[in-house]
Amino acid sequence: MVSASEERQEILLQVITLRQLAKHSNSIHKDAITAYIEKDPLYKQCESIILGMNGKRTIFQIIQKLSENDLKFNESEEFELIRDLNQVDEELYPKKFFELTKPLDRLFSLEVYQLAALSLKIDYKKPKEFFDLMFAKLNIEQIVTNKKKKVLFTKLDEEESKKKLVVIENQLDELFEIFPIEFAERVKAKCGENLDQLVEIVMDIKKPLRLYYYQQDEKDETCTIDYQILNSICQNLIFGQDDRAGISGTLHRVSRITSRIGNVIGLTIRIGRAVVGIGELFKDVTNSNENILLVGIPNSGKSTLIRDLSRVLSEQNRVVIVDTSCEIAGLGDVPHSATGDSRRIPVKDPKNQRVDMLRAVQNHSPQVIVIDEISDSKEVQTCRTISQRGVRLCASAHGTLEKLLVNPVLRDLLGGVGDVTVSDDSARQKGGQKIINQMKGSPIFGIIIEVKKSQNGDTEWIIYNNVKETVRSILNGQDFKGIRRSLKIPNDLLSVQDIVTVFQPTNF
Repeated sequence: MVSASEERQEILLQVITLRQLAKHSNSIHKDAITAYIEKDPLYKQCESIILGMNGKRTIFQIIQKLSENDLKFNESEEFELIRDLNQVDEELYPKKFFELTKPLDRLFSLEVYQLAALSLKIDYKKPKEFFDLMFAKLNIEQIVTNKKKKVLFTKLDEEESKKKLVVIENQLDELFEIFPIEFAERVKAKCGENLDQLVEIVMDIKKPLRLYYYQQDEKDETCTIDYQILNSICQNLIFGQDDRAGISGTLHRVSRITSRIGNVIGLTIRIGRAVVGIGELFKDVTNSNENILLVGIPNSGKSTLIRDLSRVLSEQNRVVIVDTSCEIAGLGDVPHSATGDSRRIPVKDPKNQRVDMLRAVQNHSPQVIVIDEISDSKEVQTCRTISQRGVRLCASAHGTLEKLLVNPVLRDLLGGVGDVTVSDDSARQKGGQKIINQMKGSPIFGIIIEVKKSQNGDTEWIIYNNVKETVRSILNGQDFKGIRRSLKIPNDLLSVQDIVTVFQPTNF
């Protein structure tokens, strides 16, 4: 009598055989299968199944037989079988596959596969891409489960797969490595299921530990901070003149408070997270060769986006990041991997950032300069100088598009604004207004991305593809257009939607 394991091996041989046949033909003809069966008696036992159909659904029938015998495959073999099923029958799209395999729950954990399929809104007319992406997503989900969401940044095998998912890297283990072991375990236990929501840890001498999350904060009254905890954390960190330190290869930031005699009496630890993949939404912008300016209020997500844009730009260009506050690539000596192939110049003194900008151009021959934050008139003029030298710019600034136009320091980024006296005829058309606002020159940046929060709290982006025309419309008091870009499904790049939106100027 043939044992279950022996039967499993025999059927697996059939699958391998059919896999080889599938490489040479989109459909397996009955004659070809019959000829192959006659060569080896091993396949005789399934002859009735194989010959009882037209060939296209051969693998499906074999899988069905495996299910009936409760013969399990491991995860890799399951995936290969699914792929083979699709190779044999190009018309068997994923939706149809899930319908056909409903009774096979014992063989496949279909609930997981179905969830992955539903969250990947891709073209079902490209089944191979679907199965590759689905398996990539399953790998990510497995990492999330097994490693308690430690690392979500996964390099996927397929280049296209990398462009479909937004993944977030917490690197909390690297942070906890600088803590005393018992203290690290206490923090983890206190956070519990909220660990992934942790944004800040505050420690002050002789006070309870305080933890800040996205939506709330809490104290641990059972944990009073002492000098031993503070000194233990600081002993392996190198602090700059601004009392900040980083952990190499991460985005975490440790800021200290010292007493008048130099004792560390407080620490604020900011949890840095890299959002990898969001830059793929703006390939139309990065491929345009225009200078790109990101604007938004503090904590709107400018640094998150500019970090991933630097990664995308570095795929085809020599990119140098002038890191104003080291929020793009981190405070450590090793820049964060989320910046791709970009090089990074940390700004030692923000007051002299323009010097670092010029040195980057003069010393390192970049094709693109990425600047975390433009804040004064000297930096604005330096941007114009760099652009005139043929080096592309990608930078950010605080504010909104309209607020930049009334900012006397930063509005030159958009061409500047000057007062012009118009003729009597023109004044009559303007309601008697003799002095009007007009652009003084050409904008330094050709495209603006305004980062903001939507009404439901999600991030959205307003893209202005023609800054010159947009600014003119605003200054003339006319409506202006932008493309409102958002994700219908959070973190799913395939759910992107663009809505052309008309805005009314409020400041002019």
